[in-house]
Order: sequence, then C-alpha cells, then structure tokens
Amino acid sequence: MPDSGVDASSSLGGAAAGRVGNLHFAAAIAALVVLYLGCAELSLLLAIAPGFSTPVWPPSGIALAALLLYGVRLWPGIWLAAFLANAGDGAPWLAVMAMATGNTLEALCACWLV
Repeated sequence: MPDSGVDASSSLGGAAAGRVGNLHFAAAIAALVVLYLGCAELSLLLAIAPGFSTPVWPPSGIALAALLLYGVRLWPGIWLAAFLANAGDGAPWLAVMAMATGNTLEALCACWLV
C-alpha cells in the first residue's frame, strides 16, 4: 500500500498537545481572574467611599504583568475579572461592561507601548 504522507502518531500527538495547550491557557485565564479579583477586592477596601473609587488600582499592574509575561491572548481573562469585580457594585450592566472594556484596553495599550 502506498504511503499517503500522513503520520497517524504525529497527528494524535498534535491533538494531545493541543488539548494540553488549551488546558494551560484555561488555567492561566483562571489564575489571572482569581488574582485580579482578589487584588480588586483588597483595593476596594481602600476606597474613599466604600465600593466606589480607589486612589490606586493594583489590578491594572497585574493585568499588564500578565500580558507582558504570557502574551496578549490573556485579554479575555482581564475582561472577565474586571467585569466580575465591577458587577457587585450595583452599577447597570452596560456600565459594568464599559468599565471592563476600559480596564482591558488600558492593559492592552500599555503592553503595546512597552
């Protein structure tokens, strides 16, 4: 039988590697969300009016560090974490989505500038 040029073992290995890569990506997103949310909750304790505005926002630094260290493909984790951090304040959903988008874009722009 002629060789078709397809190596079954390499295609299976590629699929397994893809699954492992996806698991690493999901774990990185989950770790970023947990770290960002934890830091956001601690930062909100510094708020002048509780839960409203803070003089410093360390989660921005965490987001930038994550993008610089692991790549810009982690941006959905930043958006999700920022969305969840702002969703508990009772703000309208559109405003929460706008804040999450702004937090994500600030990290992406800073990553691009660096």
